[in-house]
Amino acid sequence: MDLEGIARVFSGYSYLTLNFRSPRAGALALTPLLGLPITLTPVIATGRIAADDFALFFGPHALRLDVSFRLGEAAFISLPVPQDAGMDVVAVGVVSAFSYGSVDQGLPLCEVTLKSGEETVETLWLESGVTTARADYDFHSHGYEKHEKITVIESIQADYLNVDGVPFMKHKYAALLEVQVPAAHIDAIAFRATSDVILDIYDVALLDAPAPEDSPLRPAENDHRRGE
Repeated sequence: MDLEGIARVFSGYSYLTLNFRSPRAGALALTPLLGLPITLTPVIATGRIAADDFALFFGPHALRLDVSFRLGEAAFISLPVPQDAGMDVVAVGVVSAFSYGSVDQGLPLCEVTLKSGEETVETLWLESGVTTARADYDFHSHGYEKHEKITVIESIQADYLNVDGVPFMKHKYAALLEVQVPAAHIDAIAFRATSDVILDIYDVALLDAPAPEDSPLRPAENDHRRGE
């Protein structure tokens, strides 16, 4: 069984059912042999954001972890931070989007924990309409979703039509999770899903300074990319 391949699509809480082999070729196996709950660990791949876009939003000196993964219900993963990072972390940059469900404005989808050894330095949150949003937000008409559309970093055309039968774009969203007190000696950052939707993380960065002045993540004067 290709559990690694499955974990690229689903992760977290799952239920595995093994069936008896069908007595005839091509027939369905309907008799369960074994069923048990399992937890699939997310599979980590390389980041899925263009380098130019990443630098524009988070700055050329942001420490890019160059990772992507998918979090399902109760999924957990811990990412090591390079030992030579040598920075006081003031914010965590996250590019993400969720799907297969809706989450009301402000509700949390994922706990993000900065770790130093066994010590929790700070706990941050990815929240619907604040620091992440639904990928196919534009599938329905404006106002359908119960959360805001946040700053878009990249968009791709969906491989299906919207509710009106016309092509539309799916989005990846960028956000900064600000650290209350600059944190040194961070050696890991952990993600734990707290919702039952699917949350795609497309890349993660650690920042030791605010985003550049011309970043779309800065306040209203640079808000031209929001809601594209």
